[in-house]
Amino acid sequence: MSRSLAAAALLVAAAFSPSQAQSGQVQQAGVAADRRELLFELSGGVGYTSVDLQKWGGNGSTNEELLLSQFDARLFFARAAGFQLGVEGGYRYFFYYEVPFGTNMLTRDVAATRIGAVARRPLNGVVSLDLGAAAYMFDGFTDFGVSGAMVFRIPAGKIGIPLHLRTDLVFDEQMLVGSGATLGIAFKR
Repeated sequence: MSRSLAAAALLVAAAFSPSQAQSGQVQQAGVAADRRELLFELSGGVGYTSVDLQKWGGNGSTNEELLLSQFDARLFFARAAGFQLGVEGGYRYFFYYEVPFGTNMLTRDVAATRIGAVARRPLNGVVSLDLGAAAYMFDGFTDFGVSGAMVFRIPAGKIGIPLHLRTDLVFDEQMLVGSGATLGIAFKR
């Protein structure tokens, strides 16, 4: 989890660095117009992981718990072709399972820190679609994955409350599908 906190800290630092504080405004007909709008989000939530546990953990795996917990930080800093573009980092605790180890059972946790790119397409004033691609860094290996989310944002000026209904697909020998909901807070600058 310390990697995900470090990724979140880097995103926050980038959002509020002195270079960002420089004037990003141009004069248009005597009125200042902001060329760049930064959006920073933090969110967390729960869900469910779909996986063929026998293929992932071996034939002896038992006592699985497929509850997904997820935490994310996202920074949108550019616009292109109707999309807001940015980076995101986070943490996924996908599931755990137990395998026989002598006369005891050994618990195996399946969790990953993720970092990647995200593109958001606003559909209207409060609903957006997020598409992302990321590296999912597990203990000892890294897999590529993609994500998608419907985002419902309750706006309140420069602060908002985003609700994400999201799915992550992690491409391993046995694909992981993590689906769930997160709730968070967003800041515009």
